[in-house]
Amino acid sequence: MPEAAPQMTLRLFPGYRGVHTRDEAPGAMRNGTRVYKIASEPGDKHRDGALATVLGSIHDPDLGYGYFVEWDDLPKQAVAITEGRCRALQ
Repeated sequence: MPEAAPQMTLRLFPGYRGVHTRDEAPGAMRNGTRVYKIASEPGDKHRDGALATVLGSIHDPDLGYGYFVEWDDLPKQAVAITEGRCRALQ
């Protein structure tokens, strides 16, 4: 099982809203990967199939991967999402 990233840096990046990281957790989808939303729940802003791009990732051995993404309809807004709520486009 991959280990947690040794030094995660959360901060504001120029031109973006929302604190996030550009770090890539070992074993995570790479930054720039195109993803789509799955497992939508009532009240979610994005429904299944919504497209985004991975900006960065974090990992916890007990909790799994978390991703910071930029949704296509929210340019320059970093949003956190768990690995169980997104999949890479093939």
